[in-house]
Amino acid sequence: MRKGKTYNKSGGVKEETEPRWLHAIPVNGQTFDLLEKWDELEWPPTISGKSLGAKLRLIPYWQELKAKYEAQGEWLRPYSFRDTFSVRSHDLEIETTLVCAAMGHSMEVHRRSYRTHEAKTIRKAYERASENRQASRSKRQQQSAELEQLV
Repeated sequence: MRKGKTYNKSGGVKEETEPRWLHAIPVNGQTFDLLEKWDELEWPPTISGKSLGAKLRLIPYWQELKAKYEAQGEWLRPYSFRDTFSVRSHDLEIETTLVCAAMGHSMEVHRRSYRTHEAKTIRKAYERASENRQASRSKRQQQSAELEQLV
């Protein structure tokens, strides 16, 4: 990205965020080569939600995805990419402060505005914790049995 995001602060003062580069985060192991195809896609150097939405509406695959998610009662919009970036970054266990920096906002805004986990991620974390607890319990039982044999 060549420029940061320009926005109007309260009081009408225009400010610009620092330029930042977002790294591709795999979705099901695939990055879709978007970085390599950036120029081919003819995107402007800086993209706003409005310009992204206008571009996406022209892509048949985006139209299919929107219909699919609407049928499931979900709302797919360009801003969904930011939510997905947040969730995937947290799934990769990237430190929250770094996710916030990459996304160009504060920790407070991040906590208030973005999802950091999906239900399946939460379920997997608890399954992993349960497995670790069971493994620790088994190890303690084995150590106890070994001690009893020594006595």
